[in-house]
Amino acid sequence: MNILITGASGFVGSELLKSLNNPQYNLTCISRKSQQKINKEVWLKGDLADLSFVRHAVKNQDVIIHLANDLLPLDDSNPLADLRSSLKPTLNILEALRHSCKKPHIIFLSSGGSIYGEVQVQNQPIVETHKCEPVSSYGISKLTAERFFEQAAVSNKIKCTILRVSNIYGDYLNPDANQGIIGVTMERCRQGKSLRLIGSKTNIRDFIHINDVVSAIKLALHMNKEFNIFNIGSGKGTSIIELLTMISELFGNELSYIEEESISTDYLPKVNILDTSKAREELGWDAKISLQAGLAMMLNK
Repeated sequence: MNILITGASGFVGSELLKSLNNPQYNLTCISRKSQQKINKEVWLKGDLADLSFVRHAVKNQDVIIHLANDLLPLDDSNPLADLRSSLKPTLNILEALRHSCKKPHIIFLSSGGSIYGEVQVQNQPIVETHKCEPVSSYGISKLTAERFFEQAAVSNKIKCTILRVSNIYGDYLNPDANQGIIGVTMERCRQGKSLRLIGSKTNIRDFIHINDVVSAIKLALHMNKEFNIFNIGSGKGTSIIELLTMISELFGNELSYIEEESISTDYLPKVNILDTSKAREELGWDAKISLQAGLAMMLNK
């Protein structure tokens, strides 16, 4: 099976590569920078905004795992640039495949945390058929990409599996980053620094460990349906203050934080929990790592 991975040098991509060390997979990976091999994969250095490069990259691929993303969920400072940087790579992939003799299977990592609107019933998990009302450039671009992939699948040009993933964690992050609250908080705890808390500490989110995300992608490789969408999350909600308490107890010291108001977080849903029943029934996937266990795994890295 020939597999192309975009965004292969990112957090999800690098973890996925470690897990796809299998002789049956011929892996080609795309990055803007030169990368060292993890296994026997082939690296292509280039930009998905370059259509001629994309045409070369997608040739003879059976599966394209589209992970590449330049946007930050809370950065809406330049919507025009956001749409150009996020949608052009997606449209280039579809354009490059338009005259292809192959009908590849595209697996697209979307965002279950940003494309849905506010739930009507308190703490009710969100199903895939829930109304999509993204309010950030990040969410809008993810949903728009989904629609383009769906259009291509309906036109019989590709097969496509959309994975709407909740809040991924599993590694320490830059302590000054504005996204990835678990990775940022763990790193600041490790350094003995206080946390900048942007947004309400009562917001409830669904956190999913990177290992569970990788397992969902691997199962999606074998999906045969022309077009499908799956929520990928823990199915459990945790408030931000509960999360901070868990991390503080894990480190054995009190975590201090400074609450900051931000216009970029005012419009975000107060509750976001994904219903993963469909993934369990049709994909054969379920989250295996609890939040408590996942945090402990990070601490022991």
